[in-house]
Amino acid sequence: MLNFDTLITNQNIFKGKYMKNFLALVLLTSPLVLFSQEQTRMGLTLGFGSTDYDFSIEFTDDGTIANNDADFSTSYVGFDYGIGKHTFNVILGSSGSEQIDQSGSAFDDYYYENRYHELEFEDISFNYIYRLNNNWQIGLGYNELTKDTTYDYYQDNDFPFDVWGAGSYRWTLNESLESTSDGLTVFAAYLAPIANNLFFTARLGYTQQDYEENGKWTDIFSGLSTEYNNCLSGNGCPDGYSYSGPSSDGLNGYGFSGDYTRSGDASAAVFGIGLAWSVNPKNLITFEYSVRSFDYGELDSSSSYSTSGYWAVSAGDDGFGTNQEVLDNAVEEDFGFFSVKWRYRIQ
Repeated sequence: MLNFDTLITNQNIFKGKYMKNFLALVLLTSPLVLFSQEQTRMGLTLGFGSTDYDFSIEFTDDGTIANNDADFSTSYVGFDYGIGKHTFNVILGSSGSEQIDQSGSAFDDYYYENRYHELEFEDISFNYIYRLNNNWQIGLGYNELTKDTTYDYYQDNDFPFDVWGAGSYRWTLNESLESTSDGLTVFAAYLAPIANNLFFTARLGYTQQDYEENGKWTDIFSGLSTEYNNCLSGNGCPDGYSYSGPSSDGLNGYGFSGDYTRSGDASAAVFGIGLAWSVNPKNLITFEYSVRSFDYGELDSSSSYSTSGYWAVSAGDDGFGTNQEVLDNAVEEDFGFFSVKWRYRIQ
């Protein structure tokens, strides 16, 4: 957040006297130590906006690409505290759940033709900002972006052997995962007046992010008639039908389940431009568009799975397993944020 309070005195931009010399040390991990002769500032920020999200994977084993795109409505709330040339602020951006659009060659022959993919995110930033002069500021920030994703896929297949049912069965894949990108950002911000109480703003920075993903999934069989399922589970077959395969708990409601983790890191430039309108000494409205783009490259991956019902019996000793590997898939993640924010100066 750019520090306008120190640049606006008696509603004359860049013409008033500035705050007294800085007499306190601002610590991000401990309370501020304030001195009575140093003027302090506090502000509350509320806002809304839209976020463009793109997540792309290129699978190196077959060269296919999976793209996931969505547009989110985003809300913002923030608080800032300043003293002299120093400002500390925190701002939280969050979205509701939105459906993800899927495209790319990876889905051309994908088994599950019916797919519903939903995502929501929370983006929080803590920043320390130092004002160099009327136009320039530098800062250090910590950012954490958390995404919660759910997948609900299913595929129906013909199965004419079950004459007592619908003649089909269904595989249902449900998956939930949480992924987190977090790290430090260094940045510089520029401010210049372009009209009465209207300013142009720009921000350029560099960020290093760690990425971690944890997911769980189930792939469950259903759709057989009670008669046919009882037959497979050894509970008696309908007249005129017999079954000689392995006895189990049946197929309906059983299948495969597992979990996995993926981790990696990425660095990227962070860029933003905007306009700021100083309505009066108490109220400031900003319009900003910013981007973050990450290329995570190779990810460390580990996974495990288990089987149940008929699948556990037929799998025998291979009814569960674990896997650890490095995935050299090309993983890219891009965010475009447009926001309108209102800041009210409390003090």
